[in-house]
Amino acid sequence: MSAGRIYFYSQVADNIDVLKVTCHEDAGWSTPKVIESLDDLEWNDGPFFISAAFSELGGQDIYYVDYSENSYQTPRPVDAPINTQCDEYFQCFSNTFGYMILYRFDEIKENRGLFISQRSKQGWEIPRNLSKIINLPSGFRANFSPNEEFLFILNRKDGLFWIRSDCLKDL
Repeated sequence: MSAGRIYFYSQVADNIDVLKVTCHEDAGWSTPKVIESLDDLEWNDGPFFISAAFSELGGQDIYYVDYSENSYQTPRPVDAPINTQCDEYFQCFSNTFGYMILYRFDEIKENRGLFISQRSKQGWEIPRNLSKIINLPSGFRANFSPNEEFLFILNRKDGLFWIRSDCLKDL
């Protein structure tokens, strides 16, 4: 079996998120290791998306990092309608359906939560509030299972929910 990696965030003391990686080996998944620098990334993992707080729009935004000519290129912000003056982060993707799911934080409670956007030839569509579409409690993180059969949604108050991801195909 070929080795696989999962990169994920884990909260540690004082609610600080730490990026970690675990590797699939013959005996199962390895003990997660903290990613402390770019040297800890596997260079054949790119391209990828990150979220960071150095956008001209203000707040935290989502960036695309391309991998070409044997190195990562300068991160580029994903254009509107994904990035706004609110904070956008905790993005995940479905290659099967062409969706990006992201968390958007807005001072107005009704305007925050998980949002879903589909990729089209013109770019990303206007994100829609996923919790309202599928009638689930608002979450702040989501991720697809490796085979994209399930979408896991983390809600701080109520815990973890999951849905079959094929319910997203007709959105």
